[in-house]
Amino acid sequence: MTISGAINILSSPKNWAIFIATMRRALIGFTLSACIGGFTGLIAGYSPATMRLARALLTVILGVPPIAWLVLALIWFGATDGMVIIAILVGAVPLVFGASRLRRFWSVGFRQILAHLFPALLLGLPSMSKAAVMIEVLSFVSGIGNELAKARQYMDETQALAWMAGLVLYGSAIT
Repeated sequence: MTISGAINILSSPKNWAIFIATMRRALIGFTLSACIGGFTGLIAGYSPATMRLARALLTVILGVPPIAWLVLALIWFGATDGMVIIAILVGAVPLVFGASRLRRFWSVGFRQILAHLFPALLLGLPSMSKAAVMIEVLSFVSGIGNELAKARQYMDETQALAWMAGLVLYGSAIT
């Protein structure tokens, strides 16, 4: 039953648009997080004062639960793509920044920076998709999360499991 539901979901062009919308938001949030977190890490590697400031800011960001950032993003942007992207960005920048732990650029070298940055990015990519779906469930922005929320509302276990199967296939493809 769930397999046929997943096949129906994956065979519908309308549902592919839903998958693409969710993944587009996740990738935009991921890209912004990687750029901002990586750039901040590089700058902090040059300047001890910037490192202290960044650590203080990261402590504040990490100390606030993700659901609180979601509420602020909903207030600031409404139920739009921007809300999903900003919520992902705030949740992921500390991960990308903290995972690289850069020393000064000239003493570490470019290859060593990439050796720290790429694993952080690879860990962050699946998290962005999960965050996008979670945010869509809570905010009713169209996407996979919204479809899961509808399945929950109608107590449709087959639809929920079918959408989850699609997510598993997507997750397998990107990792």
